[in-house]
Amino acid sequence: MLDRLLIKLLVSAALIFLIGRGVDAWMAYVILARELIVTGLRSLVMSKGGNMPAKISGKIKTLSRVLLYWLCSCDTYSWYIMLAATIITIYSGIEYLWIERGILKGLL
Repeated sequence: MLDRLLIKLLVSAALIFLIGRGVDAWMAYVILARELIVTGLRSLVMSKGGNMPAKISGKIKTLSRVLLYWLCSCDTYSWYIMLAATIITIYSGIEYLWIERGILKGLL
């Protein structure tokens, strides 16, 4: 769990650094919010004795962001890649929330 958290912190720091360098602030905020929500949800599921394995959408989200960081020096396409990464991130977050909706209902 700590490994995942540290990786998320490093990736988030890189994302914040890229604001204004091909990354719009709203995109960074959406991505950071998704990371916080899914990490919190994963912690909640694990505290209840459950398991929340990675979904394919989460893996695609990670790949798209890695591509973004790699292509960041190419100003021509970085905004479009960031937009795609943001859309995939939103989808991935919704997928995690939908699958774990039973845990969330138990909290309300």
